[in-house]
Amino acid sequence: MRGFNNFYKLGIPPKIVGILSLMEGWEFKACHVVGLYGRYGRKVIIACFVSAVLASVGFPQVFAASDALSSSSMDKAAMFILKDVLEVNLSRYHFDVRYTPIGTYLGLPEESVIYTHESGGEIAEFCFTFTDGKLRSINALVTGGLRPLFFVESELDAAKRFLEKCGAQLGAEHFKLMRSMLDHVKPKENVTLFSGNLKFTAQHGKVRSLDRGVEVILDFTEYRWTYVANGAEAPLKCVAIYFEQGLLGYFIDMWDIYRIGSEKIEISREKAVEIAMEEAQRAYFRVYSGNETWIEVSGFRAIGVNWTSLMFTNHPSSVGARGSDPLTLYPIWRVNVYFDRLYPGNIYGASVAMWADTGELCEIQPLYIMGSLFNNEAVKSEPPANSINNEVVQVTPVAEEPPATSASQQAEWLAATFALLILGFGVLSIYYHKKRRAHNKPHGNFRKLIFGSILFISLVTLQIVIPVARAGTHCIAFYGSRWYMVQDEISYAKYVIDNSEIWFGYAGYTCYDLYGSLTQEQVILDHASAFEQYFDHVAMFHHGHGGFNYTNGVKHWDYFDDDGNVSEADKVYDFEVYPRTWRSKHFFVIIWACRQGDIEGYYHSTGAVGMPFAWHHPVDRNYDCFIGFKDASMPLAQASKHNTLVKYGVWLLRFIYHATYNHRRVIDALDQASLDHFGINFIQTELWQRFTAYWPNFPNGTGKMEIYGNWYIYLY
Repeated sequence: MRGFNNFYKLGIPPKIVGILSLMEGWEFKACHVVGLYGRYGRKVIIACFVSAVLASVGFPQVFAASDALSSSSMDKAAMFILKDVLEVNLSRYHFDVRYTPIGTYLGLPEESVIYTHESGGEIAEFCFTFTDGKLRSINALVTGGLRPLFFVESELDAAKRFLEKCGAQLGAEHFKLMRSMLDHVKPKENVTLFSGNLKFTAQHGKVRSLDRGVEVILDFTEYRWTYVANGAEAPLKCVAIYFEQGLLGYFIDMWDIYRIGSEKIEISREKAVEIAMEEAQRAYFRVYSGNETWIEVSGFRAIGVNWTSLMFTNHPSSVGARGSDPLTLYPIWRVNVYFDRLYPGNIYGASVAMWADTGELCEIQPLYIMGSLFNNEAVKSEPPANSINNEVVQVTPVAEEPPATSASQQAEWLAATFALLILGFGVLSIYYHKKRRAHNKPHGNFRKLIFGSILFISLVTLQIVIPVARAGTHCIAFYGSRWYMVQDEISYAKYVIDNSEIWFGYAGYTCYDLYGSLTQEQVILDHASAFEQYFDHVAMFHHGHGGFNYTNGVKHWDYFDDDGNVSEADKVYDFEVYPRTWRSKHFFVIIWACRQGDIEGYYHSTGAVGMPFAWHHPVDRNYDCFIGFKDASMPLAQASKHNTLVKYGVWLLRFIYHATYNHRRVIDALDQASLDHFGINFIQTELWQRFTAYWPNFPNGTGKMEIYGNWYIYLY
């Protein structure tokens, strides 16, 4: 590429250099078109072209990335940790290196560098994520055969070495006190220590995981430092080093990212429970009843509290956050109240959140079952108003701060560019018109301006419309049943689907939004077959109620379309799906409904048994990934116990963002979403380990997310 090779030396990403290489020889023709000749003219053309390419590819990211590290700085930090801290023999093992696009974490610029070593089908991958110019997390994936190559002799010694060397290299002063606390810990000892506002815990145990779809039990060791004050923890203001089977699992440092806005605890637990019981009985909620109609559910009788939590946190969005700053944390009580019976919409209780330093009510959410376990008589009342006390409280999902290169921001950037160009054309046209009249000839610079502007606009447009994956090969269908759903859940389902379309579209997917009235049994079955006929790779997401039934004495699983559980024609059965997926093109499926992940499945004379088997025809443990729930599913609108102002719909979208925009493996994206919002990895979450709900007059309901197939796959 002659002179274009020099652009690598300037730190310009290979993607941009590749675009610049298209100019080879073309710049001479451009010189002739605009009337510039000689070496000077060629330099002018190249400079204009480079500026246009950088603007179209990178300029929308410049403002978000102003404080981000350069690629060379990220490489230097990552290589130091791999070689000097983790003691990886980089001369022996070859690692491929790639960079994720510049994005954001709660408004801060963020980028990752990923080192991958593959050998004999096994993977060793280390993802270093830098937020606001500082290392925030390391996520490590090492599969079976490569584990011995990255083994550490002592997790405790490795943690000490990590804090010592990284603290000095990265300028992390807060590591010093944390490192000193490790001197009071013995290997494999479970202990909790305090020093001022710092809580330290060392934990050792066993955890369930997967390796190529096969369940494995691993030993783990975790060292965690968390901010505490007045009996409340700030789970996000933390540092943690986590090992699995003698290997680094992850590292996270969000100590300097988060701030404490108030340490005062003015509301006691007893007072919080009293307020929650009163507010829960006064609340009422909307439930979808079919045919675009709603019922209002009220008159609850609260009989007890089954869970309380006090922590420092905030909403994960500047729009919804207290003080409009999601990085400033405040103490909040969350109290889960349960009712005397099951109410329409399968509502069994309410979750009430209030600020512990002011007593101000933050939000009230219904607690409900994501399944058709019981029949309920509809309760109707007057249409609600939209306020807090004595009236309906609906939680409207608010998106996180979007990455600087999201489709919406690129569109805004393009619109602004056009506006500036039009304004510039207007001013310059008047100027050059006067010059032309004075000299009675066209001015050459005006031609250059027009040519450069057209080129610039073309490149910006090209960057926006070109997807990552090859068009026409990937598609995803989004389905969702509103039947008997509370409005909060419907709102979060639409929030996830609407934003997922942006991220999957960025990844080159053709997206089909069939949520709501289009989610009909026959539509689902027909589209499953059609998509496999016309696309090479098919993904599917469904949200709603699910369960199982018996056919000729054989247990089969089903979930409901938008018409609900009125008749058998409203249910989608596993044995109905199986004949439509015989081409085995469905490779990634999420069914966010009860019981659809109970078993992987098998074939029976009555048809396919189990949704994973039915959709993947059957599950290929190399290429397929199915995500569902054993027993109860977690509502998207429910707050996580790990961070009580983060709803699982927000967490799910963060997973999709990492899997598509950042091109991360499924498990890597699950881990990163969990680290981002909870400060722990995926297999430490209640989703994977099992969650519990208290259902009145019935045994406690439990559920967990289950994954079948290969969670190491990419989505494109």
